[in-house]
Amino acid sequence: GLFGKILGVGKKVLCGLSGMC
Repeated sequence: GLFGKILGVGKKVLCGLSGMC
């Protein structure tokens, strides 16, 4: 649902910022 989509985007942002992808 919407919450899952927001969580997914948040994880992508954190992954990109931290460089731990």
